Amino acid sequence: MTPEQKIIIGTSLLPVLADFIEDYPMKQLAKAQRNAIVKAIRHYDAFYMDGAPIDVVDQQANIQLWFRQMLEKEFKEI
Repeated sequence: MTPEQKIIIGTSLLPVLADFIEDYPMKQLAKAQRNAIVKAIRHYDAFYMDGAPIDVVDQQANIQLWFRQMLEKEFKEI
């Protein structure tokens, strides 16, 4: 796997994880830390994906969709 492919995978999975983190209820101090993590992930994603070629954007969307579907399938079987 090339470094570029690893970046695409990382920038695909991190936003999904940020969505999950945002949805989890937390107390005040934890919310501030959560928001900082989510903000950092969104910034990282924007840094790499703003101006990215359309095929890279499509790859990211496909990986995100696959990741969400895989998690839904795995948790339904538990």
